[in-house]
Amino acid sequence: MPQPNPQTKIVVAILCVLTLAAILVYLNVVTARRSNLNASLGSGISKFLGFVQPGSETPEMLDLLAKRGIGIRDATGVVQPVIIDIKLGGFPNSISLKDQGKIPVAILSTAFFDAPANVDKTSLTFGHSGDEKTLAFCDLLPQDVNGGGLPDLVCHFTTQKTAFQVGDVVGVLKGTTVGLSPMIGKDSVRIVP
Repeated sequence: MPQPNPQTKIVVAILCVLTLAAILVYLNVVTARRSNLNASLGSGISKFLGFVQPGSETPEMLDLLAKRGIGIRDATGVVQPVIIDIKLGGFPNSISLKDQGKIPVAILSTAFFDAPANVDKTSLTFGHSGDEKTLAFCDLLPQDVNGGGLPDLVCHFTTQKTAFQVGDVVGVLKGTTVGLSPMIGKDSVRIVP
């Protein structure tokens, strides 16, 4: 049997090391104290996944993490993922660029996150990038918009300030919790000219 040359051995060793490093990064789950748990949950531990490239989170990924009470790290630190529902139960979430009205966005509560109690309503931004200052108002009374048995927070955003463009497929909501942790939620959109 022929012996592999030294260069082949080096390449294989490097690939093994890189593969192992990728697996370790993927499995790197650390714990940290949560500061924004509501009083009914008391203090607890939250898991944070490895580094996430800012903006690379999909709506599905954020929903899954939010349902499990898992935070994510990005370039700014630990971010609380939240589940949002643009236009409350509709699909597709069609938004007309000519609309002069408001877009309702629900921030859904989970077993790990009480949206009406934990969201700093004044911090909310929503639109193309999530940095658009579009908040018009939030409903005074929470409502269970998804039938999950938990009170959800519904806020309304000015369509003309969202900076959506034809071709956008995701709407982004950003803000902070009352404990000053950054949060992000994404949902699908269909932009109509």
